[in-house]
Amino acid sequence: MAPNYDCSETSNHSNHVDENPNMKRIDIARMMKIPSSTLNTILAKRTTLESACNDGNSSTRKRIRSGNFAELEEVLLKWFKQVRTSNIPVDGTVVRSKAAELAHMMGINDFKASNGWINRFRERHGLVYRSVRGEAAGVNRYTVDTWKDRLQVLLNDYRPDDVFNADEMGLFYRILPDKTLTFKGENCSGGKLSKERLTVLLCCNESGTEMLKPLVIGKAKNPRCFKNVRTFPCTYHANSNSWMTMAIFESFLRMLDTKMRSMKRKILLFIDQCPAHPADTSYLSHVKVVFFPSNCTSHLQPLDQGIIRCVKQCYRKRIVYDRLASLEAPKKISVLDAMNFLNSAWNSIDASTVINCFNKSGFCRKLSDSAVVEDTDESVTISKEWQQIAGTNATFSDYVDCDSSLFAFQQSSLKEILEQHQADANQEDNDDDGDKEQEALPIPTLTAALEAMDTVRRYVCSFNVDENVINQLSKIDTVICKLGKKT
Repeated sequence: MAPNYDCSETSNHSNHVDENPNMKRIDIARMMKIPSSTLNTILAKRTTLESACNDGNSSTRKRIRSGNFAELEEVLLKWFKQVRTSNIPVDGTVVRSKAAELAHMMGINDFKASNGWINRFRERHGLVYRSVRGEAAGVNRYTVDTWKDRLQVLLNDYRPDDVFNADEMGLFYRILPDKTLTFKGENCSGGKLSKERLTVLLCCNESGTEMLKPLVIGKAKNPRCFKNVRTFPCTYHANSNSWMTMAIFESFLRMLDTKMRSMKRKILLFIDQCPAHPADTSYLSHVKVVFFPSNCTSHLQPLDQGIIRCVKQCYRKRIVYDRLASLEAPKKISVLDAMNFLNSAWNSIDASTVINCFNKSGFCRKLSDSAVVEDTDESVTISKEWQQIAGTNATFSDYVDCDSSLFAFQQSSLKEILEQHQADANQEDNDDDGDKEQEALPIPTLTAALEAMDTVRRYVCSFNVDENVINQLSKIDTVICKLGKKT
């Protein structure tokens, strides 16, 4: 028999996950006093359950049922949402055909894609078949100039602090300088090199005053380097291809919506059109999502105007210095190292750089042809260090851009969606990256932590630095001592 779900309880459990993005699900389930398997099921069927709770009958229906072919419907719904995002027209005949095809692939012999089933499927998931027309279908006819005219109207009701842009980037997180030419131009289609790459979602506001915590997607659910770590510099998700998926992006949107609701703010979020970005965001109350015209994001998306490249410059500059410091005993960069490097690079971006990139994209309140991005050439500041370790004809700019062709998501066939669903379902919570070289590090003692701080302080004070830097070191000292009292 198909299980029943309570609408209010389902919403409550889901909200707890949104509010604690770095907390393990098993710990959230324990806190909520429910089995972890129940929480995993609710999250896997979240879109389905919330659609049913929010439909026209929600006032009279407090409990909902899933269908008898729940897994088939879950995979089919993922396919449906992907094609809708791509503005491909879908009707009942197409859905029935795909359902029958999926049942055959899954070896389900007693499934019938009847009229009764298709009607119940539509009702359960709140689906509406729409012909593709109007703005969504004709967005390609927009020119960059006409979009910028429309943009000014959209911005009228929002302050720069409340206008955001989010975008993904692919990152070969542990590539060393001497491998630059080997990886350059690789797009990792089909999930190739998924252990060598991460997908990173970055989001910031127009004024450059709010740089949201980066979201990182890797291959392993629990890399070995995460052991003994409770506070992470980035939000972390995982799937078998290290790609952005619609489920992960929806979790980001819900987290952002929850945050803005708690702050009593309403914001405008600009994103591009891709299979991983849901077309329907009506469930958000404090985040209004606006899609850029397709095929124009290289001109219109602020993060693409230089912000992402600045992040990669800072990230790879850190790897160069890290490599120089450990030439005799080089260590392999872990996912946790990458997250720390990314967070540092992301927060080193100046507000002026962000403002310039938004201006170049047409977000300035008065458009001006003089909006120019000051793209710092890190290859000049790091030329000496680069020559010491490069061991290749590649330049530092080549190193920065070696993963510029990486896919952050993929338009998947029905078969590929099923395979991805099954692969993700088979990943257990204790799944690690299988990297024997990256064992978990033990927790340092209080004495070791204070000695390390003394070393850092002596190094920093050997230079002429701003007194604020010294004050920050003192604050870290205080935090370490307070934490030491708890152990």
